Amino acid sequence: MPHLTEAECNQIIGLFKGGITRNHIIETLDFSKTTVYRTIQTF
Repeated sequence: MPHLTEAECNQIIGLFKGGITRNHIIETLDFSKTTVYRTIQTF
């Protein structure tokens, strides 16, 4: 499984901090649910 780039992590975190839901981030960026949840959790 490839790792996210720093830019991709920042994109996920930025959207989440901007009030976008996890599910919307998953649909918009086409990342797996696990990837998005783990990225937000480690933030």
